[in-house]
Order: sequence, then structure tokens, then C-alpha cells
Amino acid sequence: MGRRAGIALALVGLGALAPAAPAPAADPARTPVVLVAFDEFPVTSLQDRRGGLDARRFPGFAAFARTSTWFADTTTVADGTRWAVPTLLGGRLPDRRRLPAWFDYEPNLFTLLAPTHRIHAVEPVTRLCPPRLCGNRLPGTRAQQGHRLARLIPRAKADAEQRSALARWIRRIRPWRRGRPPLYFIHVLLPHRPWMWRPDGTRYAQPHPGIPGLHGDNLWGPDARLVDQGWKRHLLQVGYTDLLLRRLTRRLKQVGLWDRSVVALAADHGVSFLPFTSRRMATRRTIGGIAPVPFFVKSPGQRGPLRYAFHVETVDVLPTVLSAAGLPARGDLDGRSALDASYVPAPRVRLWSTTSVTTFGPHTYSLAFVHRREARVRARQADRFGAGPMAGAFWSNPLRPVRL
Repeated sequence: MGRRAGIALALVGLGALAPAAPAPAADPARTPVVLVAFDEFPVTSLQDRRGGLDARRFPGFAAFARTSTWFADTTTVADGTRWAVPTLLGGRLPDRRRLPAWFDYEPNLFTLLAPTHRIHAVEPVTRLCPPRLCGNRLPGTRAQQGHRLARLIPRAKADAEQRSALARWIRRIRPWRRGRPPLYFIHVLLPHRPWMWRPDGTRYAQPHPGIPGLHGDNLWGPDARLVDQGWKRHLLQVGYTDLLLRRLTRRLKQVGLWDRSVVALAADHGVSFLPFTSRRMATRRTIGGIAPVPFFVKSPGQRGPLRYAFHVETVDVLPTVLSAAGLPARGDLDGRSALDASYVPAPRVRLWSTTSVTTFGPHTYSLAFVHRREARVRARQADRFGAGPMAGAFWSNPLRPVRL
């Protein structure tokens, strides 16, 4: 059986849709690229109990899937943003010695596309785009550069409490008629906390503390009702993320970029909702929520859906996006294009623990084990929050208790 045997003829939960015909080969000098890197986003949040997209709850992602390729078994290789985002943009496996900056990830998305594209990049917590392209500088010694980069994370969280970076970025997308095509990139703290958005785009006041039931930044306490309250608020913010995806799709069509662009959606890592565990550190208990992440790629001219069921890793995101844009494969990256017919799926899930320098390092899990844990997350989610639109009294009050 070939590796393409995992292609589904229709996306589960989206009706009987025919698979897309292969898109024509892209010309990188004539192909705009749009890449959105979400943060703290498990693919299970988008799914129903059986693993299909919940199209009634998240119509934006469902519509995007109908004209794109969904790599439905994608797992992150890092459980922390500091290494997970450079993996997406640099195509390299985590290394504790690397800083999330251009000088430690060369080449990367920006340097590879700079000869053919105009760069429009929003990087709130990394500096992968070099100063000559994006103007971001990191003066000082390497230790000072590390401290400057570490300070970006709390600054980005504070900014997220004040405004919607993705909404602003969408409004800045412009038509392209001549010259080099654009690369539009954003790493956005959505559906990452602070949780404060409803699916209709309205905000609600955060409680004090911001996440009841959470000890410090990462450890859930014993109260399952408070953990599920956080899960509920996360899902509401996924609903807002879905709203912005619909706006992004509409904007790309309005300015004439949609049909001829590579448009990719990915996430750096997921999040877990289990009492007495970390919401962010991957372990055998939490891996079902942290490892599986969304990854969709719309190729230029793609008209219908493809769903691939073979295992893909986030280190493959960059090579896959480059391949969709018509660039040749590279041998100096750890990842490979999942669109390449010769792509060989990783037989196990590799996930680096990155939340502490003392425990930094790779762990491996069998695919079957991760799939079981992922299915358990979907089942718990369905039992607690059902399916379909987030409407009614329960959802209108984000802090209303979840019945167990």
C-alpha cells in the first residue's frame, strides 16, 4: 500500500466532496504566500468526536478545508513557543543552544523567499526575519540578545490584552499587480490566552485571576470544574479565531490574492485541560492535547479538498509551503515537503520538552498511543461541550460553570 493510501475522498463531517485535482506547478516569482502561525491551538478543538471538522461550530475552518489540503495527523515537535515557532519557520528540530532569531535559523522562510517576494512579517516573540528585511535588531552580546528575546513574550501577551493583532494584520493586506509578490506572515497569540473573545468578535471582562484554577502560568489545580471553565473559554476563543479566518479569506478574495496564492494555516503547539497536570508541558497524560495541531495548505489554483491521513510533523511545514509555492526541495533542512510523492512519514511522534532547560530534550511516543490520547480528548470535549454552534445561555456567559 502506497503512502497516499491515507487520502480520504471527502473530509469527514463536510459532506460528500470530491477530492481536488492536482494544482498546476506554481511559479515562485508569481506566487504570493500567506502563512498564519497560530499559538496554543490543538487540532482537537476543531473536531467532533470522530475526528472530523465540526463545520457548524467552526464554519471558517470548514470552508477553508473545502479548498485546501488538510494534513490531519500533524504533530508538533516542541511544546514551547520559543522553539516551536522557529521549527515552523526554519524547518529544523529543536536545539537548546539556538535562540529564536535569524542568526541561529539560516535559511528560513524569510531568507528563502526574500529574492522573489516582498516580506510583510509580524513576529511578536521571535526574530527570524533578519534586520536587512524587517528592520528588527538585537544589539548586545548573545546573552543580552537572549534576554531581549525572552522579554518579547510578556510584551506580546500584554499587547494581546489590548487589541486583536490578527484583525489589524488582515486589514493591511493589499492587492498585488506588479513587481515581486508578497509574503504575508503572522504569528498570532490566538487562541492562546488571555481568553477574552467570543465567537462574534465581542470581548468580555476577564476574571481575577485571569484563569481560575490555574497555579502559576501552567499548572492546573484539582478543581475539574475550573479546568473545564478554562477549556470552555478556550473554545470560545477558537470561535473568534474562526471568525477572523473567515475575514482573512474574504479579504484575500477582495484584493485578488486568493486564487493565485499559497495560503497556509499552522500552529506551534496545543494545550491540555486536565486537573493536576500542566496545560503546556507534554507528558504521557497531556500529549493528546499538546501534540496534535492543525495544518492546512491551499495551493495556487486549488479548487477542492484533500485530506491526508499520514503522519506529518511541524518541522515539515516550511518545506511543504515552499513546495506549494514552486520552490525546489532543500537538503539543508530537517523537514521535508509533505506534498512530495517521496515523503516518508515519521513512524513515531517526536516531541521535545522545552518548558525547562533542566528537562529539555526529545521524547518519543508511538503513533497509536498518541492517537488514543487524542481520541480521549475529543471524547471528553464532546461529552462536556457537545457539537454545533456555540449558542445559548451556556455559551453567552463564558464563566458559567460546566456540568460534569
